[in-house]
Amino acid sequence: IHIGHESTRQARDLAAHAQAIGADAIAAVPPTYFGIDAEDALIDSLSQIAAGASQLPFFYYHVPRFTGVELDLLAFLDKAEERLPTFVGVKFTSTAVHEFQSLLRCKEGQYIILYGLDEMHSSALSVGGYGAIGATYNFAAPLYHKMREAHKRGDVDVVARCQALSVEMIRLCKRRRAIPAFKAIMGMVGPECGPTRPPLQALQPQEVVALRKELDEIGFFQWARKSI
Repeated sequence: IHIGHESTRQARDLAAHAQAIGADAIAAVPPTYFGIDAEDALIDSLSQIAAGASQLPFFYYHVPRFTGVELDLLAFLDKAEERLPTFVGVKFTSTAVHEFQSLLRCKEGQYIILYGLDEMHSSALSVGGYGAIGATYNFAAPLYHKMREAHKRGDVDVVARCQALSVEMIRLCKRRRAIPAFKAIMGMVGPECGPTRPPLQALQPQEVVALRKELDEIGFFQWARKSI
């Protein structure tokens, strides 16, 4: 469960709630309004948050595009080992694949390092990535399973084709506002997931119709929904 919040106190309370309801682990972005420019400041913030759930594994959610937190994560891992007792790894959402690779190799793979950019999943696999958290896996899992199986057998052409389809799918979504589009697609293929929360605005009915048409034109309802 992600429990990050601009208020450290509320994030800690959310961590406690996650533990109380039986979560397996928690993840958090740090408070970012005033900025974090040092590994020590980041760890201090995260340690206060994680203290709310002393029995749960804790992941730092690294997403600099949104948080603005750009730090030396190898230095962060060195310090976190001593000062964040429940820390187990990082969700790494950045295009800096070389940094991701360094984290995977840190301390002989001691930490769980998960990749967070669906449109670069194949890049993560190419440097040793083994796990990921992303939005489009919710409605296009067969595509990514095919990509991962192709990677295991060394079929680089299939990997590239699968990733190209992923990129095209995400491009269509971003044209119509990514998260609202993802929500709309969930309604097309499964249960409705409800509207987006402000300030995000849900797609209008005509936008949903247009998106469905565009997805159909690229074969989404075949290759993204079925094992191919």
